[in-house]
Amino acid sequence: MTLPPFRYSLLFLVLLFTAEGTRAQCPPVPSVQQALDSWDVELTLSAIRQAENCEGYRDSLGWAYHRLGVFYYYDEALSPEERVAKALQATRRAIDIRSGLSPLPYEQVGQSYLNLAFFYQDQLNYDEAAKEALTALEAFEKAEAPQAINCLWKLADIMELLGDYGKALHYLELAREKALRFKDTLRLADSYNVIGRAFNAQGLHQEALEPLNQAYTLFSSRPRDQRDDYQLASCLLNLGNTYDGLGRFEEALAAYQAALQHARRYGDPGLELSIKNNIAIPLKKLGRLAESEQALREVLRYAMEKESQKDMAAAYDNLGDLYFLRGDFSRALELYQQAIVHTVSGFQPESMVDEPSGSMLEKAADKARLLNFLSNRAQTWKAYYEKDQKREYLGHALQCYRLADQVIGLMRQEHSEQSSKLFWRNTTRPVYEQAIETAYWLGDAEQAFFFMEKSRAVLLLDALLAGNARQVVPDSIARRELQLKRRLLTARQSMENGEGDAARLLDAQRTLERFLDELAEAYPAYHDIRYNLVVAHPEQVQAQLLDEETLLVEYFLSGEFIYILHFSRAVAPKLVRMPRDEAFAQQLQGVLSYLSGAGEAGPDAYQAMAYPLFQRLLEPAYAPQYSRLLIIPDGELSFLPFDALPGSLGQPASFGQVDYLIRDHNVYYAYSATVLSNLIRNDGASGSLLQIAPGFEQGERSLAPLSEGGRGMERLDGYRILRGREATKARFLEQASQAWLIHLTTHASAGAEAAGPRIEFIDQPLGLPELYALELSAQLVVLDACQANLGTIATGEGVMSLARGFAFAGARSMVASLWEVRDRYTAILFQAFYRQLSAGKSKSEALRQAKLAYLAQAQTSAEKSPRNWAGFVYIGKDGTMAVREASTLQSWFAGYGRLAGLLLLAGIAGWFLRRKR
Repeated sequence: MTLPPFRYSLLFLVLLFTAEGTRAQCPPVPSVQQALDSWDVELTLSAIRQAENCEGYRDSLGWAYHRLGVFYYYDEALSPEERVAKALQATRRAIDIRSGLSPLPYEQVGQSYLNLAFFYQDQLNYDEAAKEALTALEAFEKAEAPQAINCLWKLADIMELLGDYGKALHYLELAREKALRFKDTLRLADSYNVIGRAFNAQGLHQEALEPLNQAYTLFSSRPRDQRDDYQLASCLLNLGNTYDGLGRFEEALAAYQAALQHARRYGDPGLELSIKNNIAIPLKKLGRLAESEQALREVLRYAMEKESQKDMAAAYDNLGDLYFLRGDFSRALELYQQAIVHTVSGFQPESMVDEPSGSMLEKAADKARLLNFLSNRAQTWKAYYEKDQKREYLGHALQCYRLADQVIGLMRQEHSEQSSKLFWRNTTRPVYEQAIETAYWLGDAEQAFFFMEKSRAVLLLDALLAGNARQVVPDSIARRELQLKRRLLTARQSMENGEGDAARLLDAQRTLERFLDELAEAYPAYHDIRYNLVVAHPEQVQAQLLDEETLLVEYFLSGEFIYILHFSRAVAPKLVRMPRDEAFAQQLQGVLSYLSGAGEAGPDAYQAMAYPLFQRLLEPAYAPQYSRLLIIPDGELSFLPFDALPGSLGQPASFGQVDYLIRDHNVYYAYSATVLSNLIRNDGASGSLLQIAPGFEQGERSLAPLSEGGRGMERLDGYRILRGREATKARFLEQASQAWLIHLTTHASAGAEAAGPRIEFIDQPLGLPELYALELSAQLVVLDACQANLGTIATGEGVMSLARGFAFAGARSMVASLWEVRDRYTAILFQAFYRQLSAGKSKSEALRQAKLAYLAQAQTSAEKSPRNWAGFVYIGKDGTMAVREASTLQSWFAGYGRLAGLLLLAGIAGWFLRRKR
């Protein structure tokens, strides 16, 4: 689907040609002003030659160069490269002249910078275009000019082209605010129009309806002789895209036809082309294939005449869709290939199987469209295989998916907004699903492993790489980066809470971006580490992460199947798949409901629900000789404690007689094998141990009272605690970065989608976005709080939980809860956990032994239920920790003895004072 071109760029170039105040003329005639009033390049150059040598003509000279840049840009006698090069040179000269005037004419300087942004965008140099638009915005803001709104549109336009929709919407919200403040109804309508377009681009068609209807109402309510056909055509084109996305194809056609009438009246062939291209889409979906093809052939002919690469690519892609529907896969492949040819500079295929090189993909500007074309090629090769059963077709499909993955990675580097990154993780999930299925058909487990790894936790891996990169720059610079990120976070939260303003958010964004640009230029090693995202190879995983006792099992949930990939140090990767049917969904839901306390079941009923999950999820990979199971879950499997699954069927009279996997296996978890292999800090170092225990004894903030300690951690050397009123959010933020082991005994919740996961302190909660802005060095974070590993599943990334937030902040491993576990059972578990840890057990094994000790000590069947001991899971890098038990006196002073010690010292001091008297 083609998005409508937005006319503000062209209008801005033309409408800025308002005459400046006339200056005293410098003979000979024609005068400078007469030349500037013409559309003649030679007269303008003549005016420039006159003004160069005349005193008092600097402002007119700046205007002349500004206008000359526009003349060059539209001079069809020049080649496209010459037009842009000459336009840039003349406009840069205009900026130099205008910047030297006193007082500085900010509005004129802004005009020239915005034209530069337009030229660079048309040249597909989006980075430079964004920089020039930001500079123009600063100038217009200093002049308090409404043209700042045009800059924000331009920035939003660039961000949309880069796929950074979150940032685009920030710019558009600021544009809407400024239009309201300036009481500029026309610019307000344009803002609503572009906001609707941005929603459409994200597939949020229902959300697009309201702003587009507001825009249309404002455009059409103007007096008839003042209505702008271009604006109406653009708005109706956006509305057509909205209706098409909502499946209302007849309404989409009607909107497109109305848009076409306005575009013809306005006389913009490019806009007509975009509309005709889009008309073909609902025609195709309504089964009117012949009409759809006719419309596309007409678009293609006109696009070829105008040498419009973008429109040719869109037409070829849509024609490819038609031939795919007809089952003519060979022709569809050729058409999709032509779409790529007109998107990737320098790609000249010699046969139908040729694809662009990786270096060509890097230079492609419109990567979102390129991703679509590559995905269509891959899907067609798969369909061609299903038709003709030629194995080489699957190889071609896999090659296309590898290229698509490369484009996804390049796009991710261009995005700064978390919302945009998550949008693309969700949007590209089908690419990885189809690639894994292709690898399965080929029997290529290594390729499947690659795509599985690229389908998950990539944003978390980005955060780890950023943390690693900060280690190669001076501490002051690393701290500055974190400060700027926190400033941006604060501004964004204020906006979301309705307390801040978009200008503050924009300033925080551009300050951070400029800092990161300068940082990458000054420290090339930072850039190399920061963006060198390489998926771990199975051989690397075998050597670095797996010992002879460990079996890795990684999952991928598609719509129909559960893909299970497993390998060990000595056994190569193998891939199997099981059906993901309604029976599986019911079994999983039944077990999760029981464990979380939402349902009741006896040991036999629990076994009947849970054992089929073992059969489906683990039995295909299971080998009893492995004592350690490293699980990399996907989707809702992240909520399942695998160690609570029965490995065999029996007739248990109590929960203590169920054959849980934990009896013979240490089960621990990772977000991905690549994330695990990038946890490079050494576990051998030691540091302070920090416990946070607000207690909430007085029911502060309406939260139930909790234990203020007593978890066994107080017996360890280096222990300190923030208890009760000391356990504030600010104190935690002050001390957390220096702590080696952090234990939070408090309340937490997975949170509603808007609020998100949060962990409670005595005065206020800490949310997931705030965790992302922290820099931790903790080797272990124990989240002794309910629902710490629950959260919304972000498709293509993982569960957005508190545990993940701590991993994002740099924690190397976490112990986190899947549901609310009673405080008295939790206390028993962690007492045993810290005993095992100080005895030299690995972190995951210490948790396993603590659970086994609890099972051995529990008296009743109900107490032995997995809902009381299986709620805590270990995630991350495993290994021992150099913790040891403190002396009795140290332990006493570390805990409540500290208060008693202070009282004793106060008493001694009072006794000496009395003696002195």
